[in-house]
Amino acid sequence: MKVAISEILDYGRYYEESEYIYPIRWWFCLIDYEIYETEELFDKYSFATIEEIKNNDSYIELFKTNITMLKKEFILKYVYTDKTLINIMKQRNCNYDVAFRIYIETDETLTQLWREYRYNKLFNDAITWCKKNGIRYNV
Repeated sequence: MKVAISEILDYGRYYEESEYIYPIRWWFCLIDYEIYETEELFDKYSFATIEEIKNNDSYIELFKTNITMLKKEFILKYVYTDKTLINIMKQRNCNYDVAFRIYIETDETLTQLWREYRYNKLFNDAITWCKKNGIRYNV
């Protein structure tokens, strides 16, 4: 069996400014090569804690790419400063993620650069995760 990198990319997105008290965690099953959310494992398979899942040899937590940090890296690389985003955050009373979306929506080239930058980071993180865990994959 092999996992398709394109099918796991979006599961690797992690937001440090999540509105959830408990951020969603995704788990890869080494038996069926399916991805499960923590709550699904609790409900369907009677796991009681995350530690139980971690200690089970059938599940590996999926990679996490910190999208908030990635946005900050992107802004510093392509815009050279995040002062504009900080001003948007103050004016609109919003978090960095919302300010980022407001800012890049004003420039189609920047929006496209962001999509490519994010895709490449997720793609590389997914492959690194597969290699680290001995999971065969297709690109």
